[in-house]
Amino acid sequence: MRCEFDVYGILLYLIYSLVDHGYRMFIYERFLNPLSKLPGPKVLFVLAVLTVGTLVLGRGPQPSKCGAWSASSWLSAKFGTKIGMVSFTFLFHAYRLMPTSSSAIEHILNDPTIYPRPKFEQDTLTKYLGKGLGLLTAVGKRHRRQKKALAPAFSPRHLRGIAEYVWWSLQY
Repeated sequence: MRCEFDVYGILLYLIYSLVDHGYRMFIYERFLNPLSKLPGPKVLFVLAVLTVGTLVLGRGPQPSKCGAWSASSWLSAKFGTKIGMVSFTFLFHAYRLMPTSSSAIEHILNDPTIYPRPKFEQDTLTKYLGKGLGLLTAVGKRHRRQKKALAPAFSPRHLRGIAEYVWWSLQY
């Protein structure tokens, strides 16, 4: 049996993909994305790549001279807002939102209905960990039920009992 390809179908799919990706990367992300209206640097990704490159090559700021949260602190100090959010561009000019205050982080983590996990992240976790079986991949009621079942294991009383073993294992 011979397999024949529909050349026009493949060509139409390629044209559609180019137009769709072009719209998303160039028109939507640059002009229509609501995150582009928030304060923040517009070329952070390029700066991050240059910084990582200089660290790998041994030039520029060294890890011992700046703290682990120096980029976050700089963003918060320079572009911080009353709402505690900073917007920056990422790969292919895609905007990302970074909370810079503890109240903003608490609001995001405590309301998963407003802030669902991104689809690509959910798909990646599901691919490697299974669909909805663990705490990381479960959503909604199943996630709440699993979180409630695990809560006693992370109570202060229980953690005090295992702190010595954790400390000992970190030393060796």
